[in-house]
Amino acid sequence: MLPDTPFLLTVLLLLVAFIVAARTALAWDALGRLAAGARARTTALDEEPTSMPHSIHHARTRLAAANATIEHTLWALPGLDARLDALSDNLRARRAELDELRSGPLAGARSQLARARSIGRLVLRLATLRRKVLG
Repeated sequence: MLPDTPFLLTVLLLLVAFIVAARTALAWDALGRLAAGARARTTALDEEPTSMPHSIHHARTRLAAANATIEHTLWALPGLDARLDALSDNLRARRAELDELRSGPLAGARSQLARARSIGRLVLRLATLRRKVLG
């Protein structure tokens, strides 16, 4: 026996109605999230023009500071070569003076000091050997 045709149609229509309602709820939720995102983006875009002048002002300030630093550097560069040459000449002269001091009387004093140390070590060694021998 076949079930009643109107009953089958009713069940089929209820099933289709349930599927359509479920899909509608999912679409409604997705559209709600999309609307919230669109509202947030609209708010962000509305606030952006007020922050852009501040950003432009900040960028201009940094650019002015960089320009001042570059100008100071360019102003200081021409005299830098002359100063470096003068410092190099001064260092060469001081090095020559120090070399003269090292090779002069200090060199003799160093060798005498080394000889005195060597003699002192020998005397101590002889004293220890004498104690061992005479014991």
